[in-house]
Amino acid sequence: MNHEHFTLDTSAQALVLKGTMETVQGCTSMACSASGAMEYTDGIFEITDALPRATTAFFHAVRLSDFKAFSSEKYNAFTYGFQGNNLTSGGSYPQARITAKWIKGFYCGRLFAGELVLENTVYNNSSVLWQYKVANGGGQSVSGLTDPTTAVVDLAIEGVEGGARVNFYYRTGGTQSGMDKASGGWTLYASYDNAALPFYGYPVNKGLLTLSASDLAYPPTVPTDNPINSAQSIAVTEYSTESASAGDLSRDYRVINFEPASNVKRIVYTCTSGALTAIRAAFSGLDKSPSQLNIVKLRPNGQSRPFKTYRTTFSGVDSGDWAIAEAWGTNNFVPAGQSMIAGAQYYLYLFIRDNDPDYDLNMTAGIIEDPAVLGIGTPGLRAPAGGPTMLLLEGAQ
Repeated sequence: MNHEHFTLDTSAQALVLKGTMETVQGCTSMACSASGAMEYTDGIFEITDALPRATTAFFHAVRLSDFKAFSSEKYNAFTYGFQGNNLTSGGSYPQARITAKWIKGFYCGRLFAGELVLENTVYNNSSVLWQYKVANGGGQSVSGLTDPTTAVVDLAIEGVEGGARVNFYYRTGGTQSGMDKASGGWTLYASYDNAALPFYGYPVNKGLLTLSASDLAYPPTVPTDNPINSAQSIAVTEYSTESASAGDLSRDYRVINFEPASNVKRIVYTCTSGALTAIRAAFSGLDKSPSQLNIVKLRPNGQSRPFKTYRTTFSGVDSGDWAIAEAWGTNNFVPAGQSMIAGAQYYLYLFIRDNDPDYDLNMTAGIIEDPAVLGIGTPGLRAPAGGPTMLLLEGAQ
């Protein structure tokens, strides 16, 4: 973290944060702390010390400038707000935060072309009170930003109505010299009412975080912790992922009636000739069940086809079958009718046999090539000259 040219001050109502953020080894997600050089706070104090400094009417703002941690190729986040993890005896006093994420690709099943996305959380020391996040259908995409390394973005949190309401604002450009509300140009994009207890606006924590990319599709891998891949001499030689919209799939592969919920992944790997193999890719969960999803094997010349049977065990799988497992469990597969947790990380398993004419695009013995995409809907095949649609799912479960 290059933090030589900014200082966090508890008395400051406006902050300008600049710098390049580097991931600290072993520091992931919200676990980063001041000792890990990733999160900066204005001190740790008791609730009895904090309350006299608190106000129920406040407008705290922060400016992001020269923030090269926002990369068009990586998932990065900046968090600003009133964090309660510094407080002891904090009880149920509400706190708030804004998290700004530059996202390119699929995140919680939603495709972002390279956008700054704002998410909000109001919480106390024991529970989340409200969230405005992509995972639950919220999140604010900030328009007009194309280059995260040159963008200037102001974020603000406001307390009004005696602290019973908290408002969230943003603005872009950095042309305003003032950071108060009267300086103008602010866009109100979310509010939360907390009538049960006034919101106290003490800025106990303002942090810079880097989050792991678990909410984005990982490059696919060949797991060795399952019986199918045992002794099959599997080795990855190539892999890639790319974002593709429903329009892209229709144009490039003639696949229609199908909304992708992950990046298109492609993997090439070697194995024992004729072997049945299992590959997997991580993705962020949708509020959907596996029975509402499909996997399409992407083939040129209008020959794309779906994967076949959804499985909840490694036992009895065949080439063309697929499964979804919890990433935090050990081969803990999700039942076909059970909804996933939005935003949680899952593994998508695809089972392919070497030289399977339907699911292996490389007919060389001992080499498997697999481009595929996870999505929602019942995929069909667009006829080349505008004729009738031929459904891909023949007898699929």
